[in-house]
Amino acid sequence: MAKLSTSWFVPAYWFVLGTLLSNRLAKHIWWSGAYLAGHRVDYLAFRISLTELWLSLGLLYWLTRPEVRQKCLGQLARLAKQPFIWLFLVWLCWWLSQQPLAWTTHLSWWIPWVLWAWYAVNFSWPEKSLLLGLVAGSLLSVGLSLYQISTGHSLGSWAWWWGEPVLSANQPLIAKISWQGRLYLRAYGSFAHPNAQAGFLLVTSLLWLWLGKQTCIGRSIWARYLVLAGLLLDLLLTGSHTAWLATVVGLVWWRYSQGLIKLLPALLAVFWIYPLVWLGWPEYLDLPSNPEWQERWLLLQASLQLFQQHWWTGVGWQGFLPALSLIRHSSGLPLQPVHHAGYLLLVQLGLSGMAWLAWAGYRMARKINFACPATAMFVGIIITAATDHYWLSLLPNWRLLWVVGVLVWLHCRKSNHHAEMDFQKH
Repeated sequence: MAKLSTSWFVPAYWFVLGTLLSNRLAKHIWWSGAYLAGHRVDYLAFRISLTELWLSLGLLYWLTRPEVRQKCLGQLARLAKQPFIWLFLVWLCWWLSQQPLAWTTHLSWWIPWVLWAWYAVNFSWPEKSLLLGLVAGSLLSVGLSLYQISTGHSLGSWAWWWGEPVLSANQPLIAKISWQGRLYLRAYGSFAHPNAQAGFLLVTSLLWLWLGKQTCIGRSIWARYLVLAGLLLDLLLTGSHTAWLATVVGLVWWRYSQGLIKLLPALLAVFWIYPLVWLGWPEYLDLPSNPEWQERWLLLQASLQLFQQHWWTGVGWQGFLPALSLIRHSSGLPLQPVHHAGYLLLVQLGLSGMAWLAWAGYRMARKINFACPATAMFVGIIITAATDHYWLSLLPNWRLLWVVGVLVWLHCRKSNHHAEMDFQKH
């Protein structure tokens, strides 16, 4: 990889970027498409977020460097000679036209992180600084969670700048957990929902377990496991049963990845099949006495109805909620994505988009050594994505997906025999 000159500022910039991965502070622009059935829908609002602004400053700096521009133009010229690229661009333009306004709200997510991923794969950068920043931001969220649980309300004050939601134990829609006959707030931290924080902490914990020992703090086994204990404690306080299960499976997978890798196809099969089994036997779920499960069941049923109507083209990126608003009528369905990231992706992309995704995934998967312990993070993501949508719909989790994908690509490629040595040099 080409190597750019570094200074004290470069590690500091990457540390701040890592810290801001869990930050939710953003200016929401409530355009007309963000209102459905008379309700303002947060998922459809256009956001100008602090994290993406900070990332964009770095991108502007990197793109002014001649070596970066030269490499970018060279790779674009090589891609232009590939017929599949032109076919993909034709399909992409046609597919995006399905929801020409709704998907533009996510441009502020896509463009900076696509450019960041390209830069991170092609040039050296201080990975350890980003990892330390990620852990620092996560531990800040841990501190917020402990305050929220102990006091029964949000901290407010400076925590607003970190994206902390407004919380109170008396609010009817706030997630709570019962312990010894008392109701406590579940750990929100700086996230929109405890489940989203649980998924974020799950992957951060496995990432720290994998690469943390290479950092200045992680060289001490006591410091390394103290950080891990703090992350896992907050994960426990989120009350997310799926994340607890994914943590146990992820830790076992991390330890025995060489022997368990053969189970990955079976795990993927269960990921896609179990919702269909779930839909087929609603009587075993006792839905009338469990409104939350009934809501999830109805959303899953609605997603299959939308897929039947738009099986080839999909409803477009960010098109799930507008399409759902047209079929929900008076069924009482909430205006939120289906609680299964795979089915949400299927409805939005359709079979044509899933075919492109499968083709790209297959080409990349052939170059990955799946016996690498890092695959434990993907196992955790698969398990949590089977019961929620936050990996696709919420910004902090979306960002972490990009970071994990790039790090796994850099360190687990079959052709990369010196991945750990490279990490130590950065």
